[in-house]
Amino acid sequence: MKRVIVYFGDEKQKQPIVEQVLKELQMDYRIIPDDLLNQRVAALFHLPGYDEIPDTAPAHHSIDLMLFEEASDEDIQVLNERLQANGTAMQRKAMLTEHNKRWKFSDLLSEIEREHTYFQIMDALRPLLVQSSELVIEAYTPASWKSYEQAFYQAYACMNKECSLEEITAAYKALSSAKKQLIPAG
Repeated sequence: MKRVIVYFGDEKQKQPIVEQVLKELQMDYRIIPDDLLNQRVAALFHLPGYDEIPDTAPAHHSIDLMLFEEASDEDIQVLNERLQANGTAMQRKAMLTEHNKRWKFSDLLSEIEREHTYFQIMDALRPLLVQSSELVIEAYTPASWKSYEQAFYQAYACMNKECSLEEITAAYKALSSAKKQLIPAG
């Protein structure tokens, strides 16, 4: 049986639709309230050897997340299509792994949000890099072009290696700023 843990964060209005779709797909699900965020992921799935422990430290995250114990790409695609057909979406999804099952759910949420932000910045950076091929060096002052070129190479290097969230964010901001500060020649 496929199982999924769902956390809505600040998106509680999605809950009725998500629950309806999960029921239609006959997926075993559990809605996680804020008072369970400090539990281990494995305990929330009721895996053997992991018990929920009393927790008096309430937590909250703004993001929503669906965490799957077992689901194929096709299962997730069907789920996404059904959610979309019903006017909603769950942007963040993850799979239960040997690694993350020992994490506190709140730590997993933080990590998922960092990854989500990272990929959003990568997606915003790609078009900026592609647009550079449309620019003509001679159309800008040498000093402004030099600043742009340095920012371009920094951003390009980040795209081609595993940069941290902080590095990719800085590269994106630098390239965006340098592009805006290009001064037309002449």
